Amino acid sequence: MNIIPLSKNYSAVFQIEILSETYEFRTLYNSRFNNWSFDLIKNNVEIASGISMVLGTDIIKQFNLGLGVLFMVDLEQTNIDATAFDIGERVVLVHATQEEIDNAITV
Repeated sequence: MNIIPLSKNYSAVFQIEILSETYEFRTLYNSRFNNWSFDLIKNNVEIASGISMVLGTDIIKQFNLGLGVLFMVDLEQTNIDATAFDIGERVVLVHATQEEIDNAITV
């Protein structure tokens, strides 16, 4: 499992390696709806757009990308989605393979 570093910059672009492939993340904070989302780009092609960064679910499952699992974790267990001020600190983005998730469940 890996924590993907996030910035409180309302619109940030960064690259990260997932399963030996490089992906570009474009994060965006929507102040009107008070929520974070991101776009996922591979080889300059947008493969998923407007993914809501919410707690409690595999946020990329619906796209069937074969990347494993991406989920938001509230480190303080307040059960409140990330705000403009605490993403990357109180709430972090975690990547795990399905095998890592399965192993964690059976422990």
